[in-house]
Amino acid sequence: MDGTALKIYWGNAASVTIPEGVTSIGMIAFDFHHGLTNVSIPSSVTSIEASTFWRCRNLTSIIVDTQNPVYSSVEGILFNKDITALIKYPAGRQEKNYTYNIPTGVISIGECAFLGCRALANIIIPSNVASIGAKAFYGCPNLETITLSRNTKLGYKALEGFSGKLIYRD
Repeated sequence: MDGTALKIYWGNAASVTIPEGVTSIGMIAFDFHHGLTNVSIPSSVTSIEASTFWRCRNLTSIIVDTQNPVYSSVEGILFNKDITALIKYPAGRQEKNYTYNIPTGVISIGECAFLGCRALANIIIPSNVASIGAKAFYGCPNLETITLSRNTKLGYKALEGFSGKLIYRD
């Protein structure tokens, strides 16, 4: 960490509180931190790379300071501030179904948003979600069904590795 940018986290704590003053969290900053379960993000962070939490298979909660101008969290899931974009669903969550909990204002699901979610079996994406980012569901081996609108735009390899049933609601 150079003071404002967290590029690689070298610790092995289960719970990490990013220090106030850090403004960006880099790509794969927490890569392979299998013991990581909780992350707290301060108000100063204004940039988080899509693959920041790649291979954090036990991460269950991302909590964002309510004063953060760019990000927020709902029930431990990372969103943008106005809750129109789902950024990261922690891979270690044990819900098999993520259905009606997606907030109604969400219009996009970000790149790598569900990356590595091993417990997730079914997801219903509301019809107001207009786009799903690249590799959003990569590495979700137990994902059986994805229900979404035919109008939802899929990013590059958004469903890569998905071999379940794709259900269109319209």
